[in-house]
Amino acid sequence: MFDSEPDGLFRDDGKRLDGLTLIPWKRGSCLAWDATCVDTLAASYINISKVKAGRAAEKAALRKHNLYKAIKEKNIILLPFAVETLWGHGVRKRNRSPMSSVACSLLQLSCSETVDDAVSTFYDKLSMGMEQFVPLLKRKSDSHPLWYTGTVINLKNRKNRAHKKLSKPHHSLSDRLTYLALNKEFQRKQSMAYDAYMKALQNDLTHNPRNFWKYVGSKKKTKGYPASMFLKEEIANDAKSVCELFGKFFRSVYVPDVTPSSDFGVDKIADISSHSLSECEVLEALRKLDHGFHKGRSTSTNLMEFVSYTLNVIECRSQVDAVYTDIRKAFDQVSHSCLLIKLKELGFQPCLLEWMESYLRDREQCVKIHDYRSECFALTSGLPQGSHLGPLLFILYFNDVTRVIKRARCNLLADDLKLYHAINNLADAVDLQTDIDAVSEWCVKNHMSINVSKCKAMSFYRVKTPIVFDYSIDGSDLMRVEEISDLGVLMDPQLSFDNKIAKAYSMLGFLKRICADFSDLKSLSSIFNAHVRSHLEYAAVVWSPSSQSHSDRIESVQKKFVMFALRRSARRDSQYRLPPYDDRRKILDLERLSIRRTQSRIFFLYDVLNRKIDAPVLTAMFESQRYKPEHAYGLRRIDTFRVPYHRTDYGFHEPVSSICREFENVAHVYNSSSSRSDFRLRIRSIT
Repeated sequence: MFDSEPDGLFRDDGKRLDGLTLIPWKRGSCLAWDATCVDTLAASYINISKVKAGRAAEKAALRKHNLYKAIKEKNIILLPFAVETLWGHGVRKRNRSPMSSVACSLLQLSCSETVDDAVSTFYDKLSMGMEQFVPLLKRKSDSHPLWYTGTVINLKNRKNRAHKKLSKPHHSLSDRLTYLALNKEFQRKQSMAYDAYMKALQNDLTHNPRNFWKYVGSKKKTKGYPASMFLKEEIANDAKSVCELFGKFFRSVYVPDVTPSSDFGVDKIADISSHSLSECEVLEALRKLDHGFHKGRSTSTNLMEFVSYTLNVIECRSQVDAVYTDIRKAFDQVSHSCLLIKLKELGFQPCLLEWMESYLRDREQCVKIHDYRSECFALTSGLPQGSHLGPLLFILYFNDVTRVIKRARCNLLADDLKLYHAINNLADAVDLQTDIDAVSEWCVKNHMSINVSKCKAMSFYRVKTPIVFDYSIDGSDLMRVEEISDLGVLMDPQLSFDNKIAKAYSMLGFLKRICADFSDLKSLSSIFNAHVRSHLEYAAVVWSPSSQSHSDRIESVQKKFVMFALRRSARRDSQYRLPPYDDRRKILDLERLSIRRTQSRIFFLYDVLNRKIDAPVLTAMFESQRYKPEHAYGLRRIDTFRVPYHRTDYGFHEPVSSICREFENVAHVYNSSSSRSDFRLRIRSIT
């Protein structure tokens, strides 16, 4: 202990340390400490605070060390520490920096303000402070290619200066020789830089895949906006006018919110407040016929239901008429009042309805292009874009359209509604027209409009004289077509699916253009799988070719890619013949497309049997062909299928029957208790 305070604890100005231990702290030495609060944004610290976080506190602690130099000679350990704050404790207002004053004002918000007003005030003050104190970084526009290095740019500038000298009338021979030497060196360095850039880019597939795919995407997309944009008779030629034009268009999309008529509503469900519903029961009520926004459903399940039904009808010497509807701006024209009434009748409680109403109403949006913004406009209808609740609310709003369809079949995927019906006589066509009228009436009652000009009718048949009926919506005849894209799959009246390779060949040409200088086989295969093979295998479980010639035409796309990828490494024999195709594709780790289609169809049925695909209609189709033994000795065939007889080739290759037949060939490796990954390994080992 000290009999009196030791020397050095007082500064020249009379101030002293904040504390001192009375017993030794470490190695017989006492501990003395001094604390200070540092204003991070103070004028004396602002320049170092913006360099690195904590520098203001470090500087303040160092100053404390210098102020108490005398204590170091004593047997005392000095511990100065500093805490950074927006403003130091006890700092007078006149001593604060301007930025510190702005920071203080951010927290001095009136308690009487509403939340929206307080947020608006906060952002206004923050923007003012940023504009006043945050320096802007000006980036120079670089017009050089991405592979140019500093050395290449320097050589280019020197070459250009030499060329200027050479262009003067009285240039010397040494000027010409200097230019030629610089030009040669520039070409050599540029080529080396390009090769190094392409090599690094291909290595990015492993180390930085985002950068690799960003490069591929930049070659695929168009850059910037068109020079002129039109909306009816208005023309926009600059960013500001284009922004206003977009704002005007989106403002016209939304419709006024109107009160529904007295007969509006859906089939009421018993008050759910007194019941305990499981997740399965809720999903069962929602799923119905919609294949969109549901786990275990996709465009493939939608198309398979339609194609299987249609081919079975065609095999019975009949035809199927399908009507493809188009709802104008379906997500943007959902009436808020109608949606809230539907939610109420579905059993939503008042507190949840009030929250939902607050979520939907009084929204505004604007269009921003570069630094320009259009005028804000109110969203009087529609669902919030990019939200999680949007798809679910749309299903609740639109799904009950299926209840007015009494005679025809229908498939839904989001707002894509397709009605189809077997047509044996004119009475069947009239029944389909009746359901079309019912859908049109439902749209009027629910304040949605059908874009008749985009609705199409098509007949699927294999008879010489099909029944032709002119379907109409609101008195306007629908356009009849001989080919239509149904969820990305081109369909003709015979459902032959012979036109699958046009888009794939187009994407193969794109691959050859951007990969002309690629040599890494893994990079080439990745781009092929992503941009070419994906087109050849989309919904392949539905349209898998039945003829060998069709299968060979599809395989020819991959053969051309293999030839391109191995153009520099494939070795020919003495008679200039290439190795077999199977040997070359194995170098690229590619399987035959026909084998991949077979595997995908087997995996599809596995998912159906194990309830990973949640499509009741499709599941019923497969279960109808499930082998059900009548005697005890047949129990060993419980996991196999008995496919019905088909009298035609197209009926024989109908998707459900052909998938069951392919699954029958590998049924001996199927075990319902095995995992999907184990089953996939077994299938790939035997196919």
